[in-house]
Amino acid sequence: MGSDANGDFVLAVLAPENVDYRACQRVPGLSTALSAIFIDAPSGRTVVTYRDERVTAVATSNPEGLAAAADIVLADNWYPLFVRPICEAARRRGLRIVLDADKPSAVDDPLFCSVSPPMSSSPRSASVPRPAAPTLARDYAPSPRTPTPSSR
Repeated sequence: MGSDANGDFVLAVLAPENVDYRACQRVPGLSTALSAIFIDAPSGRTVVTYRDERVTAVATSNPEGLAAAADIVLADNWYPLFVRPICEAARRRGLRIVLDADKPSAVDDPLFCSVSPPMSSSPRSASVPRPAAPTLARDYAPSPRTPTPSSR
């Protein structure tokens, strides 16, 4: 996350939600990524993302500490330099690691070897090297809740 006003805003919004962001790595001079999601009933959704390309060169400063504080790891293959050491530390701890694999990658990408299993948040992503890999949106979406007497 950048050390900019957008990064400050994100952390300010997370604080009242009791999200522990003490391990968030702020990078001086980096701009925090932004996304806008446009939803249109006839055509679906469009996601527009701005990402400071310098983020791809950022390495994590404390992978063992991050893994020690986690119960599960969700990583993104757009940032392998940052997430691979975290995934490796999590694997050593025996944690479940889920990789959102939307970036086109080679089948022998070392990041895929440290996760269980790689998934894609986009059904149209062809980057996941396992043919039967699940899709987060399709296979892990919450099922419609059946009202119970206590929730009516």
